[in-house]
Amino acid sequence: MKKVIVSVFVVIALVLTGCSSGKSNQTGNFADSTPTESKTFGTPENSKKVQVTGENGEKVSDDESENNTEGWFAGFIGNKKIHAKIDISENKASGVYYYDDYKTNIKLEGHVDIDEMKDFRTVYLSEDTDKRGVFLGVFRTDDYIQGCWKNDNAIYPMYLIREGADITPPKQPGADSKRFDGHWTGKESGYFAGSEADIKVLFDDLIYYELFAFSGTALGALESFGIIENNVAKTVFKDTTYDEKKENVVFEFRIDKDSLHLDSNDYSYYCGMGVGFGSDYVKGKIEIKMPTAFEVGIVDTEEQDELFRKLVGDMYEDFIMHTSYVSYDEEIWNGEKVKVGISYLRGYSGCCAYILSKDHIYAAIIGDDGIYYYTNDKNYADKIPEPMAEWANKRSEIFYNYKEL
Repeated sequence: MKKVIVSVFVVIALVLTGCSSGKSNQTGNFADSTPTESKTFGTPENSKKVQVTGENGEKVSDDESENNTEGWFAGFIGNKKIHAKIDISENKASGVYYYDDYKTNIKLEGHVDIDEMKDFRTVYLSEDTDKRGVFLGVFRTDDYIQGCWKNDNAIYPMYLIREGADITPPKQPGADSKRFDGHWTGKESGYFAGSEADIKVLFDDLIYYELFAFSGTALGALESFGIIENNVAKTVFKDTTYDEKKENVVFEFRIDKDSLHLDSNDYSYYCGMGVGFGSDYVKGKIEIKMPTAFEVGIVDTEEQDELFRKLVGDMYEDFIMHTSYVSYDEEIWNGEKVKVGISYLRGYSGCCAYILSKDHIYAAIIGDDGIYYYTNDKNYADKIPEPMAEWANKRSEIFYNYKEL
């Protein structure tokens, strides 16, 4: 499975209307298991025929390959019957598959991961079509693969059973397993930190999930399968939490009334520093409003908040996005006691600088092309105040903005 750790410049804007990120574009939209158009899965219009090799390396025709059951699997993607041949060499995997309705071979290339899930091999295979679909699967046995077919727009259950093997096909999701299905938002999610989960129930004993978490600009993402037993979907990862303990990382999902609960011995698994997946989730998305300058501590009163908003204008949201809180110190400047501080945001602290005096506000933010500085003090309309000067040396160009309030 794919596990991702990334860092971005500004992630906070992703949650202005809810803790939903474009990563759901990363996660994709979970489609119903019954496709309405077979072309979604690589029909003759968008598939490429490939030459299949036999057991001894000899080339066989397409017709011969369809009738050659040695090493072939049969199964379904959604409600479409397929046949597939998968060859594995160490950690590499390749093969072909075709829909029984079309008999057109579609090439597969990918890898097998023996180090992700304890006691199971996982397989990742991408298809050579315009749809760029991928097979994600778990070898439940050498003769039985469960998983899904997915691309950026859809995900469908998939299973393969080696022809001739005495294996019962998986059961469709029952009422209890279906309760896992859907988009979930961490209960503690806020503007500057949060988590979400997308879960697709593939079969009565298997879910596919994608987790996303962020704190400031630090992100974490993880996708894998959970095996359902006794109404608990469980993943045991082969990685260890602590070298000295040699413990496997364990994720266990359960439904408690209308909430999703995640038990883990390492909620930060595959997250950035200070980032963790939530333990409790609510169904759907929640609205998360941008806090005010007063609420994050840029200014001391709601009246100052209004003045600050008027002063910085369209840059108000930019200041908020880069300031989860301000660390202020008191200084004596020009014979007056003032508060001098910089912004803090996990992953990108110090983007903004502030000075608050009895009558004036001084605020500056680092932009792509220099520092944008704002004040209502005419004496400092075209120069940086001394308490802010050292910080301002980080950029050569300063754009001055004075407004009388």
